[in-house]
Amino acid sequence: MVILFKSNKSLAITSKSVILQKEDLADKLLFYLPVAYEDITFADVAVTLFYKDPGNNVHTEELVSSESDKDGYLKYSLPVTSSLTENAGDIELWLEIINTSSDSGLAGLTTNKIHTSSVTITVNEWNDYSRTASVSELEAKIDILTNKVQELIDKTDPVISA
Repeated sequence: MVILFKSNKSLAITSKSVILQKEDLADKLLFYLPVAYEDITFADVAVTLFYKDPGNNVHTEELVSSESDKDGYLKYSLPVTSSLTENAGDIELWLEIINTSSDSGLAGLTTNKIHTSSVTITVNEWNDYSRTASVSELEAKIDILTNKVQELIDKTDPVISA
């Protein structure tokens, strides 16, 4: 899924993928930030993703910078892990971008902190029916089917013998 930081500090999903509950490392969230916002250069920034899960719990993840494939943008990514996809429902995402720079004319450091507006992604429900039945339930169903097969064999034996 591709999410773009826009000039008004909003986030926009530009390429959407289906994310299913309980998936782990199947997808990545890719965030593209411009190389600069107004007069702030984003070359060496710390980018933190905040997300609110379907239970309204807020989590944070540090985004990892990677080689950008888009001119004029920096690329940050986050693998979609089972902690993000644990529950089905809407997940609200927003970024905090912190840039610390030194200005030779000032005695110290300047820290710029930028928050984006939020964007919502959806984790679709997935029912893993193969794991819902316990072994004992499956054994009980096998026993029932075995008994029915035996009943059919018993009913057909006299007919075949005659």
